[in-house]
Amino acid sequence: MKNSAKTPKIIQFMHPGKEHSYASGDTFKSKNNKQHERNFIFADGNYIDDSGNKVDDALCFWGEWENAANAQPIGSNKQTQQGLPHHLITPVPVTPTERAENTDPFVFGSSFKYFCCRQPKYKSLKELDRGDIILFGSRKNFRFVIDTVFVVANKVSYKAGDYEEARKMLGNDFEPFFSNSFCTMAVPNYGKKCKTGSTSCNTPVRTCGKADSYTLYIGATPENHVDGMFSFAPAKPLNLCPNGFARPEISANVVNGISSNLFMSIKKINSTNIVQDWKNICTAVQKTGCVLGVHFKLK
Repeated sequence: MKNSAKTPKIIQFMHPGKEHSYASGDTFKSKNNKQHERNFIFADGNYIDDSGNKVDDALCFWGEWENAANAQPIGSNKQTQQGLPHHLITPVPVTPTERAENTDPFVFGSSFKYFCCRQPKYKSLKELDRGDIILFGSRKNFRFVIDTVFVVANKVSYKAGDYEEARKMLGNDFEPFFSNSFCTMAVPNYGKKCKTGSTSCNTPVRTCGKADSYTLYIGATPENHVDGMFSFAPAKPLNLCPNGFARPEISANVVNGISSNLFMSIKKINSTNIVQDWKNICTAVQKTGCVLGVHFKLK
């Protein structure tokens, strides 16, 4: 009888690497409903240190935040060319009267979430299993640089307007996630033009495309790990990165099969030892002076 166990997978997930642009003197980032962007973000949270201890701190990290944010200039164009950020942003939570832009992956709260991006185009992104890894990153200067390491812990299928199972799975973590990102995909007709005064839709936004269903993935955490693996974002304490830091590179020397030549696509890599691959990623990140940021709070 053949072994029916599925081969663990690593998904090299390419997304736009450009940092949000600002006019001279800007101290506020407006909402973004165009091509998604990276931002250098400040948030209180905690990380896992080299000894495996959880440490509370004010952290900086690269990630996605498509909603409004306060912004602080920290660098120059020359610095940006070296892979360093030119602004540090502090996310502004979306108020109940607003509708959020979809921020995916969503790293805030008690766990990371990934729920729609590229799923209509790549069916395999809706069929990942517990313990699979998604490396969210971008191509910069002919290198694959990462902002989020996502280890799948749980998943649930949903459709627009039918997300009660997702609500049950996330518990108290659902509302901040829904209000700040998920509503763009979970509310029927959201993003379509409609008659003035209608409550069923809003002004157009950039969504993930049309699909009959999507998969909401919940990332593993140190408390709910998968064979010792957990999701994280490379981060640094605020006081240790006044000029920011460049996103860590993950090369084929770290994970066999990683490509430095991909643009806006994905690559599926079958792993013969996914726990070791995850450890290699952690080591590569820590060698750059980054820590493994595991929880980030919205103010």
